[in-house]
Amino acid sequence: MMHIGVLTHNYPRFPGDFSGIFIQSLCNELVTQQQRVTVWAPYDIGFEQGSGGVKGDNAGPSITHSPNHPITPSLRLYRYVWPPRLHRLGYMRTMQADLAMRLEAYLLSPAMFAAGIAKVTRDAHRLRPDVLHAHWLLPNGFIAAVAARRLGIPLVVSVPGSDAQVARANPLFRAMARFAMRQANLLTANSTDLRDAVLEIEPTAASRFDLIIYGTDPQKFGPDKTGVGELQKQWWSRGVEEGPKGAYPNASTPLLPYSLSPFFLLCVGRMAPKKGFDVLIRALAEP
Repeated sequence: MMHIGVLTHNYPRFPGDFSGIFIQSLCNELVTQQQRVTVWAPYDIGFEQGSGGVKGDNAGPSITHSPNHPITPSLRLYRYVWPPRLHRLGYMRTMQADLAMRLEAYLLSPAMFAAGIAKVTRDAHRLRPDVLHAHWLLPNGFIAAVAARRLGIPLVVSVPGSDAQVARANPLFRAMARFAMRQANLLTANSTDLRDAVLEIEPTAASRFDLIIYGTDPQKFGPDKTGVGELQKQWWSRGVEEGPKGAYPNASTPLLPYSLSPFFLLCVGRMAPKKGFDVLIRALAEP
C-alpha cells in the first residue's frame, strides 16, 4: 500500500458542494485501489455543515468502503485566521472570474501559506507519506515544496488551470512558483497551453512535465445506448421544445435545425473565460 499526501484548496465541504469534487473523486479512486490517502486543505466554515459540527482534522466527507479497506481519505484541515468567518480563501472564491485575485486574497495569503506549511510539514513528518501530490502550483505547490524539501519526500505538482494565471501575477508569485517547479519530481498539466504557460516561469522543468488529463468515471459517464444519431433526431427533429425533459419549453423552433449540420456538440463547464466557450461560439459562427 502506498501513502499519498494530497494538497488542495478546493474540496467538497458539505453534501452537494461541487468545489473540488474532481479532487475528491481522484482521492476516492485511489482509496478504492487500496492506497492510503491523506488530504490537506484550508479550513472553511462550510465543513462544519458537512461534518455535523465536528471540528477535528478528519471533519468532512467520506466514502463507502469494504472490510479490510482503508476507511476514507483522511481530511486534515488547517486554520490560518481568526475569527473563523474570515477563512475566505479557496473553494472557488479566491479569483475574480478566474482571471485575477481578489484584494482580500492578497491580504490573507501570507497567513494561509504559513499555516499550510506548518501543518503539512508537522503532519508529514509524523505520517511519512510516500509522495506529496499538490493540485495547483500556487498555493499548494509551494506549500508542498517546502515540506517536501525539508522532509525529503518526492513531490508531484498538477496544474489544473487558474494557477497558471496566478503564478505569473507578480514577481513574488513567480519566484514561489519557480521554487515549487524546481522542487517537483513530476509536473502534470491537462493541456499544452497550461504546460507552456508555466514553463515560461521555469523552462528547465520541461523534462519533468507530463500531459495527464483529469479522468472521468466510465461507470457514470459513457455513450448513451441510443447513440448520438438518435439523440440528434430526438433533439432537433421537432424543435428544442421536444428535447430531453422539455428543455427550453418556450422555444418554438430549433436553435440549429438538424438538416443544416451533421454535428452535435455537448460542452460542459463553468461560464469562466478559461473554459473557452467564447472561442467555441466564434468558431461555430464561421462557415
